[in-house]
Amino acid sequence: MNYKDQALHFGTDNRLNQLMEECGELISTAARYRRHLRGDRTLNEKYTERRLKADMTEEIADVTLVASDVRRALGISEEELYKIINEKMKRTEELNG
Repeated sequence: MNYKDQALHFGTDNRLNQLMEECGELISTAARYRRHLRGDRTLNEKYTERRLKADMTEEIADVTLVASDVRRALGISEEELYKIINEKMKRTEELNG
């Protein structure tokens, strides 16, 4: 199955559920990474800087892919998305002077 067809194949409800799951995994991994950065000694020793970075990379990739499925399922064009992204970036730049 073509990657772009997944949104149609699995359906919007499935992709929304998957997005929520992937966002939850990213949040959990980000919290773990933050604990590491703060020197939390209760963090399991298997979570090295290298492993945490790899975990973050994987979770960001998962969220990006499924968010793209949801975007397509909802009929949001890339142009619409990037227009808003650019507006938000411009606003952030203006706030930071």
